[in-house]
Amino acid sequence: MIRVKGMVALTAVVALVGCKPVEEAINNAFYKGTLAGAEKCMELKSSTLVSADNVKNSCVAEFEEPVPVNIARSIVGRGAPETRWNRKVFSATLENPSADYVITEVRIEVRTLNPDQTVDGYYFSTMRVWIEPGQKNFQLITDEVPMAPDNWDKIDDCDSCWSWNIDSVKGLKM
Repeated sequence: MIRVKGMVALTAVVALVGCKPVEEAINNAFYKGTLAGAEKCMELKSSTLVSADNVKNSCVAEFEEPVPVNIARSIVGRGAPETRWNRKVFSATLENPSADYVITEVRIEVRTLNPDQTVDGYYFSTMRVWIEPGQKNFQLITDEVPMAPDNWDKIDDCDSCWSWNIDSVKGLKM
């Protein structure tokens, strides 16, 4: 009798696993923050009406999580203001030395400084990226208005007038 009940329960579970909402719930419960979860999400949400890039972006945004602080701090790079498209932008080259995370979002903080080296203003920009483990020289360029302080044009020749850092990072664990 117990064996029959166990077989019925097992059959019910196997039947439910083929059900898309159940598969999505299991994927969300067990694979949040992972590349495998985002890939399964893409498989479950594939569409003939929406582009594969849109499905990928949606699933990455759904599954990404803040990366551990030690991983976020290990992302290094060089950045500076430059002129592109006839306007001032912030450009950086980043490296992801992690072997375990794909970096999917980076929030940059630029601080403008007064002559006495106190902070005059903070400017933030969040960018969607795809920096694979070990990838170097990922070019990051922001043209968002929040990154354009009033004195942006004046800081080209003044390294002591500004500084930048990576404020936060999200990603997917391999």
